[in-house]
Amino acid sequence: MDSIIIFDCGRYRYCLTREVAASGPVFAFFGAYPSVANVDAGDAAMRKKVGFTRRWGGSRCVVGSVFAFRTTNVSALGKCADPFGPYNVVELDNIIRYADVLVPCWGTRSKLPERLRPRVAWFSGLLLTSGKPVKCLGVTRSGDPCHPLMTGYDTPLLDFAV
Repeated sequence: MDSIIIFDCGRYRYCLTREVAASGPVFAFFGAYPSVANVDAGDAAMRKKVGFTRRWGGSRCVVGSVFAFRTTNVSALGKCADPFGPYNVVELDNIIRYADVLVPCWGTRSKLPERLRPRVAWFSGLLLTSGKPVKCLGVTRSGDPCHPLMTGYDTPLLDFAV
């Protein structure tokens, strides 16, 4: 069943899940910040993540973000007083525990405001110490995991390392 975890004010999205098949592994994708996609309306990035999950034989596509503030503009993220929201750490931990395969995919972190970049390094460490397989769709020149919109469906999953 498709589901969403969103804070009451609508400004923070913690988790968005799409059911893809009756059985198979659960793939969790982690971006930098959530778009305005929800259970009723997707966006190009969500459709791409669902497409990868389907091609890899997954049952569910779960999406979380390093920052929970919902926006389509990275400059708005930098201006936000609280880009995390009150439950982001707890919900990220829940996603990590629930998923079978963790897929960081935030793209080049240099797009983020400088004050927020250390959070990406912290979260990378959290993923890598989870005991779960951590895979990516390739890495950027700066060593960050590629964003799904920048990769073709024939892109293989690779081990992710910082």
